[in-house]
Amino acid sequence: MGSIYIGSVNWQRHVRDFRNRGAIGWEMKDSFTTKLPRRFAVAGVVLGLSQLALDWWIYKFDPFHLPTYEQAAKMSSYTAPPLYWFFTWYLPMVTCPASFPLGFATLDSGGVLSVIAGILAALINAPIYYCLGLIVAAIWKRVAQSR
Repeated sequence: MGSIYIGSVNWQRHVRDFRNRGAIGWEMKDSFTTKLPRRFAVAGVVLGLSQLALDWWIYKFDPFHLPTYEQAAKMSSYTAPPLYWFFTWYLPMVTCPASFPLGFATLDSGGVLSVIAGILAALINAPIYYCLGLIVAAIWKRVAQSR
């Protein structure tokens, strides 16, 4: 079997070199940096689903003992506890960024559609966290190469 030549270039050698270097151009022998983006993606989906479970738990069991609508209407001014705002507003913004636009789009549309939007937001987390994992892996590799 002969080699395929394009001009004076040995094509098989270039394919072998490309496979050894990886698609990005550096040696991809380190399994930590190659698996890190996938681990970040899985963590993003788990964070999104755990946020969905936390929202359900707060809605179902009311751990903050929030007043009903009638009780809150009788009060002159009522603000929810800071921990409630942290778990229902600030934490999802950071850990699951797709939950805000999807939650806003499905506002007052029922429980089933809200759960579907929460699952979709958790799945949208995967590519976001995968890209974050790529950035962390690239920085990690650069730091390891500079030592």
